[in-house]
Amino acid sequence: MLIINTIKIVTQILLPPGLIVLLLLLSAYFFYRKGIRIAAYINLFLGVASYLLFIEPVQDYFYRELEEDLTLNANPDGDVIVVLGGGVYENSPDLSGNTVPSDEALARIVMAYRLHKRLNVPIITTGGKLTEADATEAGIAKRFLIDFGVHENMIITETFSRTTKENAEYTAKILKEKGFRKPVLVTTAFHMKRAINNFRLFGIDVIPAPCSFRAINKKEYKIFNYIPGPSNPFPPLKEMLGILHTEISIFIKEQSGK
Repeated sequence: MLIINTIKIVTQILLPPGLIVLLLLLSAYFFYRKGIRIAAYINLFLGVASYLLFIEPVQDYFYRELEEDLTLNANPDGDVIVVLGGGVYENSPDLSGNTVPSDEALARIVMAYRLHKRLNVPIITTGGKLTEADATEAGIAKRFLIDFGVHENMIITETFSRTTKENAEYTAKILKEKGFRKPVLVTTAFHMKRAINNFRLFGIDVIPAPCSFRAINKKEYKIFNYIPGPSNPFPPLKEMLGILHTEISIFIKEQSGK
């Protein structure tokens, strides 16, 4: 076990972002020895800040902040399921076409399918084209759901949105047009609070159905968890900034409506 942990630590140090943190700290030491104190302090600050943002325990702390208070109801009382897009892998060969959902998006699609099996209600897939690719995120999700066995007549696609806010905006129109009143919202757990806020902006209260919890019950860490690893640097930051933006927008909307 010691050898395996040592290999993991060395590997993480030699790959970004671990290598970036190491170079920042080494350069801070170099500048300090040369008497270039301002550059040394700046690089030291950047090195320490990067280290903290890149290690698992710190990331998980913020994941828990985003995931707390979320509950998972196995049988929500909803009349439609809304599954948010989460990216695609373009031009990726697949059994039933070309281009597939990202790992995160696939987890959401699977969650939507499992809820559909329990509730027997329609599914709204969301997401347009993020690039010049032919397929939309909603269309790819529909393709996978049909492969899973969902009848095509039970799937509605929203194919214009490119952001979470647009997901909510365009889906809200579909919900109102078709008379759905109790939408069950499926997305990744750490993304749920921001998604709920965006739907609130367009007058829609949703029933949360979060999937892929990252850290809510995680408490123990190994030594290599404290070494920056080659992963997405700090996903929770995007969510927290997004939540702040939507809360300001909701406040402004509520005040203007008084």
